[in-house]
Amino acid sequence: MNNALKLNPLPSLYSYDRTNKLPVDYDSIFEPLLYHPKNDKKNAFFYIKADEAIFPYTDKTTNTTKFAKQTRHNINDLETVLSQYKGMSGITATANRFNGRSRKGDDLICSIMFYCDADIYKIESKKHLTKEQVISEILDHCEVNNIPYPNIINYSGGGYYLKWLFLTECTKYQLSGTAYMRVEEAINRLFADFGADNGAKDITRILRLPGTLNPKVDRTDRLCETIFYNDVRYTMDELRYAFDKFQEPEKIKIPKPKKPTLEIVAPKPKLEGVYKKRDPSQRPAITKSNLQLAKDRYDDLKTLIKLRSGNVQHSRMLFLFWLLNFKALCGATNFVDFEHDALKIAASLNFDSSEWSLDDLCTLERKVIRHNRGYSTIKKQNGEHFKFSNLYTPKNETLINTFAITGDEQAHLKTIISPDEKQRRRAQKRLDMGMKPQSGEATSQPWIALGISRRTYYSRKKAGGL
Repeated sequence: MNNALKLNPLPSLYSYDRTNKLPVDYDSIFEPLLYHPKNDKKNAFFYIKADEAIFPYTDKTTNTTKFAKQTRHNINDLETVLSQYKGMSGITATANRFNGRSRKGDDLICSIMFYCDADIYKIESKKHLTKEQVISEILDHCEVNNIPYPNIINYSGGGYYLKWLFLTECTKYQLSGTAYMRVEEAINRLFADFGADNGAKDITRILRLPGTLNPKVDRTDRLCETIFYNDVRYTMDELRYAFDKFQEPEKIKIPKPKKPTLEIVAPKPKLEGVYKKRDPSQRPAITKSNLQLAKDRYDDLKTLIKLRSGNVQHSRMLFLFWLLNFKALCGATNFVDFEHDALKIAASLNFDSSEWSLDDLCTLERKVIRHNRGYSTIKKQNGEHFKFSNLYTPKNETLINTFAITGDEQAHLKTIISPDEKQRRRAQKRLDMGMKPQSGEATSQPWIALGISRRTYYSRKKAGGL
């Protein structure tokens, strides 16, 4: 170590107590208990991986016992299960906690430490140092650079692991995998002279489990053990602040100038005004929004039940299904309240729970879940792509046929009406506005009675044949 650096350290911001807090006769196999609490209320898991497939499991497909390289344990069971790995060879373990689905970043519950994998045996000037000398040089290096001591220093059987434990755990929303890796890059830059492995910097990293054997160095089993422990911890933000100054400045990419190219620009054609009579059939239609239409159809079905005096015994499942569909489509229910609303609507229909099951609505429930997540079906029509709701959006004709809605009943509904009822309402609206009722041949259509076409009728009439 450079004596000049020892004499001129930076002003201290951290505690530099060199006392090794490891208890006498400490068993290294229990090192994870220093940072994994015994009574963690979360359903958190700690992954163990071996160099060979040694962990038995049952293959559900063949119902046979097979062996895997990786297994998992609940944090609350660690004190019981760790002793079974003591003295085993080629065992590694996760540094952070996961939800038990997998050991991927998406399944991370929380991070609890920063670490450094220091392969000192690759550094010629340091590979012959004793463990005590390595500890001393690491602590000196921390003081000179004004960073906290590692809470844990493990001898991996070849190199050393340095672990800075957080005062409180951090979720992946407080510290993303990308932000975590940037801190790890700074740590590796700081400990480059100690053989820091730049390939070991991800949040899902597994490290040698203390109390087990490392078979990879010189092909001889060497014991991985905890050799230093410091119980002074800092928050994740304080540690990030400590290591921030060792970040590599981000390089600004300057785009290369493009070579000038000669382009022949054709003169723009002169635009001529084109006057065209608009086709009346192409005028924009005034329609209701999807939410309002769904709400009106829900109301129509409720009205239909009243018109039938609640006598819908033979079509209760149809009413239950479509009422739920339109209620979800207009945003009046969601997949959380789906079961509650289904039971409520069924009760209003006098539909006893012994006569139907929620399993009958499982397809609709899946569609409601997808609808609430914002998913939509994309279909191609006439060369263009359109988004459609995952819920059902039937035509009026379909609903009229499904519920056998008569013309008299349609007169009391808002939207579930036939073209004839729609035309009747238009005619009535004209009368209400004071307009005269339509009359003449266009309304009476005499050519139908004569069994000829409209064109033939007017041709004959013009020639005086009628």
